[in-house]
Amino acid sequence: MVWWKNKASESSKGTPEAQSTTDIGDTQAEVDDVQTVDDAQAEDVPEAEGDVQAEATETPDAVEEESVEPAEGDIQAESAEAESVVVEDEPVVEDESVVEDDVEAEDDVEPEADEAADSQTIEEESVVEDESVVEDESVVEDESPEDESPDEVTDSSTDAETESVPVTDETTDATQILEDVTSATEEDAPDFTAPMSVTSSDTIVSPATNSSGMPLIPAKTRNTSKIRNVVLTVTGSVLGAILLIVGCGVIGTSYFDNHAKPGAELAGRDITGFSMTQVRNVAATLIENYSATLELNGKQDQANAEDLGVTFNLDQTVADAMSVGNGDAISSRYNPFHVKKTLLVMSVDEDQLLSYLNATFISEAQRSTPASISYDADQSTFIVQPGANGTEAAASQVAEELKAGGGMNEPLTVATTPEKPRITDETAQQVADAANQLLATQYTVTAAGKSYTVPVSSISSWVRFTSDEDAGTIQMSIDTDQATSELPAMLSDNLSKPVVPQQTLVAPNGTVLGVKQSGSAGTAVADPDGVAADVIQSIVDGTGYSSSVATVATPAPSEQVQMDPQYLQPNGEKWVEVNRSNYTVTRWEGTTQISTWSVVIGKRSTPTHPGIFHVWLKVANQTMSGPDYTQPNVPWIAYFDNSIALHGNYWVDHFGWGSSHGCVGIPVAQAKEMYDWINVGTLVVVHD
Repeated sequence: MVWWKNKASESSKGTPEAQSTTDIGDTQAEVDDVQTVDDAQAEDVPEAEGDVQAEATETPDAVEEESVEPAEGDIQAESAEAESVVVEDEPVVEDESVVEDDVEAEDDVEPEADEAADSQTIEEESVVEDESVVEDESVVEDESPEDESPDEVTDSSTDAETESVPVTDETTDATQILEDVTSATEEDAPDFTAPMSVTSSDTIVSPATNSSGMPLIPAKTRNTSKIRNVVLTVTGSVLGAILLIVGCGVIGTSYFDNHAKPGAELAGRDITGFSMTQVRNVAATLIENYSATLELNGKQDQANAEDLGVTFNLDQTVADAMSVGNGDAISSRYNPFHVKKTLLVMSVDEDQLLSYLNATFISEAQRSTPASISYDADQSTFIVQPGANGTEAAASQVAEELKAGGGMNEPLTVATTPEKPRITDETAQQVADAANQLLATQYTVTAAGKSYTVPVSSISSWVRFTSDEDAGTIQMSIDTDQATSELPAMLSDNLSKPVVPQQTLVAPNGTVLGVKQSGSAGTAVADPDGVAADVIQSIVDGTGYSSSVATVATPAPSEQVQMDPQYLQPNGEKWVEVNRSNYTVTRWEGTTQISTWSVVIGKRSTPTHPGIFHVWLKVANQTMSGPDYTQPNVPWIAYFDNSIALHGNYWVDHFGWGSSHGCVGIPVAQAKEMYDWINVGTLVVVHD
């Protein structure tokens, strides 16, 4: 190598001074070589101060101090300096000047360095501190203890009787030497234990020996072995640390196989490291206490899950929380600063949610108005009430925001959307047309010669319209319950002939005065409920109805009735009794008899009809005529049964028999008395 040949050539001077200079140069070169190798190794494996101390402890016993030849003294002194110095690239010193290198002590050198210099052992002379730090490849920082100074080092060299070393013209380039050493391999170093072959330009230098004559192993050889041991030790430590870290990592990551990952959150709650049971408890509590705050146009409302139609899936929530981060890269999966968010798993009944939102935040005035149908009685037809546009809550959007955790930590703004009429005018018109067609169809029932058609007003009152805004439809139906309760009576009233009872009037004294009311038999629909059911079904089907139905006859009952109370008291109401059996007429005031006279009544062919009548007209004098007669100047006339009257009779000479055309003839004088007493409206009873 270059550095070896250069140093060997310097020893060719035969003088002791030259020899000393050569030895010093060799030793310095070795020290520099060792320092360079150590520094190169330190780039990969830093050594601790303890390693150097331990190595110093393990060195062979120190060689006893002995007197040496000047050359050896020079070597020892120069070696002592090599323990604490590094050659700097300095200017050349003039002849006979002593080379004083600027010595910068290492930070790691212990106070024992002074003792090592005083003992002047060969071992310590060859050791270069491994913790030296080369800056800019030439300067070593002075980190020696404060009580050591360059002067003390110089004094130590003086005590070792170091001779002045002349510097040759070939000044050693420390920087070049370091670069050469760095590029050299361990195999390039000289073997001091093997025989050396020399050439004419080389000078044989015997290896140094101790006091026993044993050759000293060069420091470089020992340092190389030490470096190897340190490298192995540090490498083992590093590998151990790596294995420890990896082991801890494996244990740590396996812990999170059944616990929530670092940085995991459930609905904003940190669940890092939680077990499945703990996560389930957190989720159950969140679900139990769940509420969401919603707002719209300045109005806020806090709703629970039931209001919102929210249903939670606890098992899926726990599963998501435990597995969150599993798909992330390792660097993110176990990174506590990488937040892994999960939410409460829920489903939302949007119909319930829409109902809540519209009822809470949307007024009826804002909502759309569906088209509807009403009945116009004036036109007897169904008409459409048009729909109108409005606004409603956007339930689908709000549902998605709730699933994403909206409303739990801050108010969720309710979105709205335009709302068209859910039932269109066209849909309503189609149904109205069908209803009007129903009204145009006739439903007619005939019984005992009488007919009855169910009126439109009744049918329209039985029609019902059911709107389904969600489906956008209107359904028409017939209220059969109402129709069933009304139609049978309608059929009976309009198709049956009512019964007229026979009434016989009884006088206050018990005398039957005659028939007050003639009776007549009636007829009725045989099965009104059944007929009504058939008609109603025809209305439901819209097929119309026309049929005759059976009837049943009802005989007229006979009954006696008392005169009215005003005739049942003395001096009561006036009334006239005509008795066809004894041909008399009697005036009564209640139960008080005023007078009785014999009269002429109608003959058999033109009888005076029995019954209860009232005077309806009074005439003082009149010509009366009939089919076969004319009678002028008839006086004091009181009509009670159509053309039959009470009047004066001047054309007969005796009374008490039946010869008239139906009137009751009274002698003229009594007729005048009757005429003055009787009033229009006075009761006239004719009986046998």
